[in-house]
Amino acid sequence: MVKKLTTWLVLLTLAIGTVSMLSGCGSSAATVDINTGISDEEVSVYDIEGEGVAGSVEVKDVTQDAYNNLTGEYTLASDMVGKRPIAVSINNINLSWPEYGTSLPDILFEMETEGGIPRYMGLFSDLRGIQQIGSFRSLRDQFIELVYPYDALICHIGTSVFADEVLAKIGLRTLDGYYYSDLFFTDPARVSAGYAIEHTKFVSAQSIYAAIEKYGYSLNADYSSKAFNFVEPGETVVPTSGEANHITFNFSASYDGDLRYDAESGKYLKWEKGTQQVDASNSQPLAFTNAVLVIADIEMRGNTGLIEVDFSTGGTAYYFSQGHYTLCNWTKGTGDYASNFTFTDAATGEEIKVNTGNTYFAVIRKTLADTVAIS
Repeated sequence: MVKKLTTWLVLLTLAIGTVSMLSGCGSSAATVDINTGISDEEVSVYDIEGEGVAGSVEVKDVTQDAYNNLTGEYTLASDMVGKRPIAVSINNINLSWPEYGTSLPDILFEMETEGGIPRYMGLFSDLRGIQQIGSFRSLRDQFIELVYPYDALICHIGTSVFADEVLAKIGLRTLDGYYYSDLFFTDPARVSAGYAIEHTKFVSAQSIYAAIEKYGYSLNADYSSKAFNFVEPGETVVPTSGEANHITFNFSASYDGDLRYDAESGKYLKWEKGTQQVDASNSQPLAFTNAVLVIADIEMRGNTGLIEVDFSTGGTAYYFSQGHYTLCNWTKGTGDYASNFTFTDAATGEEIKVNTGNTYFAVIRKTLADTVAIS
């Protein structure tokens, strides 16, 4: 883990005068505007213009037949074997729609941040072909725990006080646009269209890989972890608890989850607030071979406006694929950020098999478990 600790203490020292402003380190509580999804402590982060640029990175003379730990498929570029995946924090408040690059992650995580508003974290095994991702948002500690098992390099703009505590505790060095303003850029078209400032920031393959090289980050993985207990490539499993052609659930009173199975493509299409989610970068719908819904203990952190997610207790989960579902139990190592989720069939106790392909992975409050409807 030496590579992750490199310069961390330096950055922490340099940041000590600004972290309280960005992350609420002081005694004052953060407040969140539920209409914008931005807290008062984040405003100065989004005032930064950004010197990055949109653009992809050319891939030359490589085969794309290596095993991908995030999808279980033999589709990874050969020169990405042994490389860390990249995780990007992405907006999902409706005022930021449409978003860019959201159809392209191997795994798209979605979870509440604050004010009842969910946020994405896209996990990419190889994002070199992607021109634009975002809008680009800040990091929360609950997302660190989701992607840490993959040795992911996390890209974000700003943090919270609780995310700072976790990063310091586990010695994780991230790519934070607050310190590296050439990591991201402001989209002039969004500014002209009147989007709020926090919905105008984006990253690209070009800006991310340039920052990795410029600031001395290593993409060599310390370890690798399969995302799930995948079936063998070419095999297909049909979940056993029943049909699941339409799934709805709530992140909060204001934001819902809505997945609709498309039998022709064999994918679940994502909707929210009655609107089908479409990636503005390629006009493609957000479509997933697999969907996982984890129900966890989530509580407010006093009057900070932020939440705390308990990933140590375990609980109920659902696995969706092929128009069917399996009711599961989930566990994750107690107090161990590096441990991944394990999903067992609630009826048999056996670890479930997951189909190869991309995955949508949502986490909701246990108090909203009764909002889950499957038909």
